[in-house]
Amino acid sequence: MTDASETKKKKIPVWVWIVGGVLVLGGIGSLLGGEDDPVSTEAESPSAAEEVDAGAETLEDEPALEPTSFANIQELEAAIESEFGGQTNMDLPRDLSVGFEEESGWLNVSYVLDENFTKGLTRSGAWSDIHRIFELARMSDFVNELTVAGMFPLINNLGEELGPQNVVVAYFDPEVYPKINLDNLIGERLSGAATNVVIHPAFQD
Repeated sequence: MTDASETKKKKIPVWVWIVGGVLVLGGIGSLLGGEDDPVSTEAESPSAAEEVDAGAETLEDEPALEPTSFANIQELEAAIESEFGGQTNMDLPRDLSVGFEEESGWLNVSYVLDENFTKGLTRSGAWSDIHRIFELARMSDFVNELTVAGMFPLINNLGEELGPQNVVVAYFDPEVYPKINLDNLIGERLSGAATNVVIHPAFQD
């Protein structure tokens, strides 16, 4: 028998098969194992508790819806208090007062105005307030007439402090009140529709 035939009959060593198998399995693993590490994926994913917290925060951030109507004077008074309660921009008590005559449906609101140093804008601000109070009153079916009195601290000719006095007063009687279109009478334009208006001389210019 020749050397060539003897070489063909030699067996391939076992370690060659082992190394080859490892390399083949490693190649297949690299092809199939291209996905991200499941540990890192879980770390990046928010937990169920975090998702609930995020949803709760979103609900808390949403503003409360304003009611479309008030069932009684207590609800209307609370809405006016929410808008105009507290203190003025002069750090004075707002002295908000809401009165209601149930028999006639007459709503009376008085409060201390905010101050504006620009001439005429304190009065203009008062009319914006009156417009807003009118809007709230309209959200009820029990108000038939309305009086709004804006007060302001005054000083007389002797320099004496008089405290808050009525400076802008508007009255809307039962005939005028239901006819007014608030969409077309914004702010001070509402004064022309009022049944009666009283403005202190210091606030007329």
